[in-house]
Amino acid sequence: MSDTRMDPAQRTLWQKQNNLLYLGLIGIGTVLVQPFVTESDLDPSATVCVVAFAIAIPLLAVLSMLNQLEELHGTTLYSRAAGFAKGLGLLGAMTGVVAAFWHIHWLAGLGIVVSGLTAMVLYASLTRKVARQGMSEGTG
Repeated sequence: MSDTRMDPAQRTLWQKQNNLLYLGLIGIGTVLVQPFVTESDLDPSATVCVVAFAIAIPLLAVLSMLNQLEELHGTTLYSRAAGFAKGLGLLGAMTGVVAAFWHIHWLAGLGIVVSGLTAMVLYASLTRKVARQGMSEGTG
């Protein structure tokens, strides 16, 4: 997953984007779980939300710390364990967000799934376009 030949400026950009993503999801998770902390009896969607973020938040936190370590040393510390943690942390956070919106109303849950998938496709296609144009080095 990691390319050791990656331009240092590109690697720094990816690390900053990933860090923003990890810390943003930790913040979102903290806010979404708060209403359920004092509840003694959670419905299924609330339970899924709490459990998913209970798994995701520590993983996202350690990934953010690893990013800081990579940035400090100017290297990439990719391992299978880090890749697994990234996949599980992101999946847990996405599951938690969907479950929180589903708890409000099933249409809200469906809406966040559709808009999230649309956003991912849009980002992936635009990232490829920028890379093809040679602008991935931050030249404009």
